[in-house]
Amino acid sequence: MIDKPEEERANAILALPLEKVMAAVTHMGHDIPCPTCGNEHWALASHDTTANVLNVPIANAPGLAHWFFYMTCKRCGAAKFIDAAYVLQTLQQEEQRNA
Repeated sequence: MIDKPEEERANAILALPLEKVMAAVTHMGHDIPCPTCGNEHWALASHDTTANVLNVPIANAPGLAHWFFYMTCKRCGAAKFIDAAYVLQTLQQEEQRNA
């Protein structure tokens, strides 16, 4: 069973608007050229107005998973994964600084 803080964090991640996630990953330096082909154009996987979240099960901790936002190179399809909890933390810290 998921505890309350984890549930709140999960809900907050799922509610992040696409433009905020994209701004955060760009600010974090993830807009660098693709290491495979050198292309500079990435697509953040999304549905409607939210970024897709990839749920990766943790093999040695049944029932737990690690969440990632992911981007793909528009030329070669290479993918990069960005820790969703870290993106949320980064955005929350930015909001606190601006409050």
